[in-house]
Amino acid sequence: MAPVDSSKLTLKNKKKSKTSLLENTGNTDTLESRPPATANSVIDTSSQPKKRKKLISANESDISSKDTVITVNTIAGTLELIAASIIDSGRYHLDRGNYTRARVFFDCIINYYGNTLVYKSGFYYMAKCKAGLQDYTGAINDFNYFRMLIGCSESECFDVYYNVGLLRFKLGQTDQAILDFERAAKDTTYINYKYIFFYRGFCYAQQEKYINAIQDLTRFLNMENAQTFSTAEARYYRGYYKAQLQDYRGAIKDYDATIELYLPYTTGKNPSQLYVQKLIEVYIVRGLAKSQLKKYDEAIADYDIVIKLNPTNAAPYRLKALDLIKKGEIEQGCLELSKAGELGSKEAYADIKQYCK
Repeated sequence: MAPVDSSKLTLKNKKKSKTSLLENTGNTDTLESRPPATANSVIDTSSQPKKRKKLISANESDISSKDTVITVNTIAGTLELIAASIIDSGRYHLDRGNYTRARVFFDCIINYYGNTLVYKSGFYYMAKCKAGLQDYTGAINDFNYFRMLIGCSESECFDVYYNVGLLRFKLGQTDQAILDFERAAKDTTYINYKYIFFYRGFCYAQQEKYINAIQDLTRFLNMENAQTFSTAEARYYRGYYKAQLQDYRGAIKDYDATIELYLPYTTGKNPSQLYVQKLIEVYIVRGLAKSQLKKYDEAIADYDIVIKLNPTNAAPYRLKALDLIKKGEIEQGCLELSKAGELGSKEAYADIKQYCK
């Protein structure tokens, strides 16, 4: 399960007048469905008898003034309804991944509703569109501009910091991403709170700070009760980072849990190819961890599963061959190396020169 789409969220700890712009304010999907503009008529005094003009001019002035106020208020209310309809239409397309189409509506808000609250929210949603179109730098700029417009402090803009952190992570700006995630983590009630640690863990891993990465993924797993795709990913990578620290037993335990989560999606009439590929990766790294513990038979069993899942993958043949050779089964190991070479492994032929003389 991917992180909750924060385009549907409101900023935390803001006054209602500021956050309501980020909420769904209607059910209209198109500009054509907006209500027509209406206004009350102003009384035409030109048709009144001239001889009574002085007697009623004061009253006429009062009526005209009140009616003008009513007219202005009505127009203002209508414009708000139109703006809400435009925002709803943009969000409709944004929620369905139609980012280019959604931008048209938010461009309209930004270009024609300047110096209004709805204008400010336009930059928030525009940032979401740009992120969807992989314009990460442009999205960061719009998020930060939105934050400046509404004047929120570090203790208020949790959703903005979380989204900017994600974008910086995708750009490889891990130092800045970690800072943004730390700011977002100040709100423990934030709906994406647990995912802050999920992504911050990956940032630490890119910096080869594997202990920090393991700690953050553990915090995520402690908060994630459901068995989701994110849970499986966290288990897999936590195991992988443990292996980098030579904690092979701990890594194998995480790999076991990951396989259990992936297996239901790889069986049946229509197995998910995404999960099949993920499962192949887990079996390979689990085999490597077992080999490091000299559990060669168990490692070979994992490689055999990979060969069954994908017979044209050269990697499991080579890894199986090397473990067979370590067991002293040179002949069989060399045959497996030959098979890996047939499937395109250049390393297999280098191994043959070393072990199969």
